[in-house]
Amino acid sequence: MSMQSNKLYQYRTEIDLVYTAYGVEVDNRNMNPTHVVAHRGLTNTIYFNIRDRDRKLQTITTDEIRCYIVDATTRRRVVSKLLTPDQLEKGIAKLVLREGDIVNLVPGLYHCYFTIVKNKQMYDTYEEPLYSNQNNGLGFTMEVTDQAYSYPVETQEGNANIMISGPGDSNVFTTSAMFGNLDRNFTNCQHTMAFHINGYTGTLKVQASNIPYAPDPSIDSIDWYDVKTSTITEKGIIVNGQLGNEGCFYTNFNVACNWLRVVNTPADGNVNTLTKIELRN
Repeated sequence: MSMQSNKLYQYRTEIDLVYTAYGVEVDNRNMNPTHVVAHRGLTNTIYFNIRDRDRKLQTITTDEIRCYIVDATTRRRVVSKLLTPDQLEKGIAKLVLREGDIVNLVPGLYHCYFTIVKNKQMYDTYEEPLYSNQNNGLGFTMEVTDQAYSYPVETQEGNANIMISGPGDSNVFTTSAMFGNLDRNFTNCQHTMAFHINGYTGTLKVQASNIPYAPDPSIDSIDWYDVKTSTITEKGIIVNGQLGNEGCFYTNFNVACNWLRVVNTPADGNVNTLTKIELRN
């Protein structure tokens, strides 16, 4: 019997800023962090304590501090955010990086520096640097990680005009096998499939397979089982809120499977009128 004891911690990242006769500087105490971590997929909050030389918190109701995050390789600004009030009368402000602020950043190291906005109410507004040390250094190192980020599976596209019927049989087509839950184990097993049609009539059958390897694509393969069937007559189907045979319609279904495909049996004269299929897991 194996027993493990794991600890979880909840704490907040705090950086001390110091008011001086020449402006605002980052406190150069050894314990003051100059390396911060932001996690993609989560909201990250970094707190700033504005103190004087005697370590007393100072009121900062009249100052506006802006943060810039710069790609260390290209030197381009990738994020610009204002610090938001927390307890300004006590000298506390915070930088809130929402999930969407850094979702497009590649994990790695970035430069992060701060400025103070001056003359905000005037026409000649400008920004002064906020130094990271007393040697005129600018910025911190920000590490962006993807420990908490869940990568979405890209939309899959399928061509449903691959013939699988034998000679003398009615025309039956299919898509190639598309990923269902093979890539990862989704908890809800929900799938959305979109059908692009252009004057289509016939039957569309969604099939699934649970085998671990690529299933047999033949029409009478026992690797597949039926999930959902849509029959489109000459009167059409509801497409974009109207009855018709042209446009795009979708269907939702829940099934825990490794593979999905669509078997397309068009009516006579309607070959190639199902132009595209899209699958989103």
